[in-house]
Amino acid sequence: GRILTFEPPDGIKANLLRTFNSISANRVNKSPNERARMYFLLAWFHAIVQERLRYTPLGWSKKYEFNESDLKCACDTIDRWIDDTAKGRDNLPPNKIPWDALGTLMSQSIYGGRIDNNFDQLLMNDFVKRIFQPATFESDFLLVDKVDESGNKLVIPDGLRREDFLRWMHKLPDTQTPAWLVYPTTPIRSFFRPRLTLSCKSC
Repeated sequence: GRILTFEPPDGIKANLLRTFNSISANRVNKSPNERARMYFLLAWFHAIVQERLRYTPLGWSKKYEFNESDLKCACDTIDRWIDDTAKGRDNLPPNKIPWDALGTLMSQSIYGGRIDNNFDQLLMNDFVKRIFQPATFESDFLLVDKVDESGNKLVIPDGLRREDFLRWMHKLPDTQTPAWLVYPTTPIRSFFRPRLTLSCKSC
């Protein structure tokens, strides 16, 4: 008989919707209000980490098994630290969120625990630092510097509830340029350029 396989659709939008919808509404909308945005940041991060695998060895140097178990562990970690810090309050000031602890766990253990390459670890550290920071609670925080050939930019959605973020996701274009996958910051480009050159020469 025939064996049918299901391949999830490509792209940040599809991955983001798939990831965010896998987290229950009750979990996302639980107080404090800032929790929903933390889950959005995690879904965005998870989508970038996974979609870059399609561009190996440029996205990552090799294929890593970033999967749903990483996402679940990250969700549990966010809940634990948010609950311990908020202590039942309805709101948690962004500067009170334990960013350093969360970032270390994401980059060194949960996702970074799969990485065995110094270059990839630098990229992972950079992505975590870029995405998990207090500035993401500002309305003009930039997610993508160049969305399309017209040079449009993508800023973080303004919302507090799961529905707000899903509405924003559905409005995203169905296709995205590689720029959506986040280019490394300046200190890492010195590592990135030689890899690009070597990889292109081998094509």
